[in-house]
Amino acid sequence: MMKMLIMRMIYILTGHKDKFYLLILLTLMSSCDLFRWDDGGDYKYKSYIRNESNSSIRILIDKVNSPYSLDTILAHNEQVIYNSGREVDKGDNVLTERLFLDSYDDSYNVNVFIDDSLYIVWTGPSTYMGDSIHHFYNYDSWDIELIDNEYILEFTIYESDLKDD
Repeated sequence: MMKMLIMRMIYILTGHKDKFYLLILLTLMSSCDLFRWDDGGDYKYKSYIRNESNSSIRILIDKVNSPYSLDTILAHNEQVIYNSGREVDKGDNVLTERLFLDSYDDSYNVNVFIDDSLYIVWTGPSTYMGDSIHHFYNYDSWDIELIDNEYILEFTIYESDLKDD
């Protein structure tokens, strides 16, 4: 009896029984995880490049038409956001599966200048190089910290990186 009353009311309000079934179908689709296209992930992340050297440095990451391009000057103890805002899932390795993987081709140069002199050129691809090698594309050179629901990834440029070998 109640079902008949509800069906009659919807038919009166919409004018068609088909619209009711379409409404039910859309409701079911929106509640199913399969149709949740806007779910980006469980966590967000931000990555930073920090200058811990004694000099002001210029960082140039030049990749045409890429959100990963960067041209900025950092004073001692300053940092700049390299990449941020993306969402990641719980099981993702945010460094290897997001930061560098999102850049598609991570073989572009990361150039570090003091005044007009080029001191460092780091070239990809990214990989594990061990703790003894400090390199932009060395996964082991990045610090990763989870704060609340956000991963903080940080690459630090030290004074030892700017020494002539």
